[in-house]
Amino acid sequence: MNLPGLSALPSNKEQIAIDNQLQSFLKVLAGYEPTALYNHCFELLRGLSEQWVFADELDVNFFEYTSMALDTTNEQSKTTLQNIRQQVQEKYSPAVSERFYTLVAMCASFQETMGDAMNYFAARRSFLNTTLLLIPHVCKGEQPSSFVEILNILMPPIEKYLVGLSAAYFDLLKNEALELPADGDKYKQLESVFIDPFMMYLHDNAALGEPDYPDLTYQQKPAGLTHAFVSVENTLMQFNGAYGKYGVADSDLYQQLEMLVRECKKYCTDGYTIIIPHSLFSRITADLNLLNKYLTVADYNYSTIINTCAPFVAINGNIQTSVTLLTGFVNQIQAKILTHNKSYQADTGACFVRKVTEALAENGFTVTTSEPAEVVATKNNSNYRFHLKNNLIDLVRVENDYKKMGRLNRLRIREYGKQIAEKQFVICRFPVLTSNAGIINFSSLWESLQEI
Repeated sequence: MNLPGLSALPSNKEQIAIDNQLQSFLKVLAGYEPTALYNHCFELLRGLSEQWVFADELDVNFFEYTSMALDTTNEQSKTTLQNIRQQVQEKYSPAVSERFYTLVAMCASFQETMGDAMNYFAARRSFLNTTLLLIPHVCKGEQPSSFVEILNILMPPIEKYLVGLSAAYFDLLKNEALELPADGDKYKQLESVFIDPFMMYLHDNAALGEPDYPDLTYQQKPAGLTHAFVSVENTLMQFNGAYGKYGVADSDLYQQLEMLVRECKKYCTDGYTIIIPHSLFSRITADLNLLNKYLTVADYNYSTIINTCAPFVAINGNIQTSVTLLTGFVNQIQAKILTHNKSYQADTGACFVRKVTEALAENGFTVTTSEPAEVVATKNNSNYRFHLKNNLIDLVRVENDYKKMGRLNRLRIREYGKQIAEKQFVICRFPVLTSNAGIINFSSLWESLQEI
């Protein structure tokens, strides 16, 4: 069965194995009726995101909420869950309460506590988002589905076919980029909190830069809602307030983003779901020439979708998204705007210098010279020179094109190697794959400095 959306991979055994896994996953989806499966997956993502809202807003502290046992056969546990269910109904609505308890019953079969379930799905969210985008394109059958079955439908094939793919793609990248066995390098990804390198820039600037945070009055979420469109508007407000000194509001891309948010608000009727007729969406986006390429998925190849920030899905003559997906999209676009701003780039470079100098001081070095591209320090009467590289190679997104990433990695290593000499090192803010001890990934800097 040849399903759409997968381009042919070159004929070696590793790539064929990946292709077979993807085909197997798509075969599971193919027989289902698309509208119902899409709606149930959409509702599942909504219910999962509500668990974090409950943990923050209900009359119970976060630890107590996440520690709740999900065993509905145990009377004490069942009583606790029923009390939470009642709180949810009183604070929000019967529909939200019903979704909460249905998810509890669904998760109870494979997770012991609410915290276990929340952490599990946080780690699987990208796969669920990818599946949501694939469903309208891949599902061609008539097999029915229901919300209470959605975990049994989606999670086994996700676990079996998708979860291991990132590691498989990364092994291909290692073989493409290095002249040593796949496990012979010392590569460490960005700090674990930094899932997205663009967001890492924002964190560095907030922690070590000089962001100007004016007093802002944010819109309050309306009572009775777990999610509300004001979160999207507040995200825009916060960004412009914090980074207004860089002229972000003058960016054409930012202005188009504001226009999109204003239009989407008109079609958000329940605080979460945004449904726009396809013809109206086309008219809304006609003038958003800079933003259009990010809005929907044009290529339904899995390796493209897993890394997309596109929030909109075309289904049944409509374009649909959610407040949480749109908020994430707004954050991604805002980060792109900043990382292409020369003034901001200079500030992030200064933050990188500060992070390196602090690490050197903590490891017994005395910094004598600190410049945007270079830090000179002494230790044990020896002088050391550290060349700083803040060039982005986003290896986390290797699935898009491991050959391209491997080629970029080789070019970087060749370039960096020219600056390495006795007691001279290169420090990369963004990790690269290398066996050259003179090239140090910042994520491994402390360990490397202890060996110097």
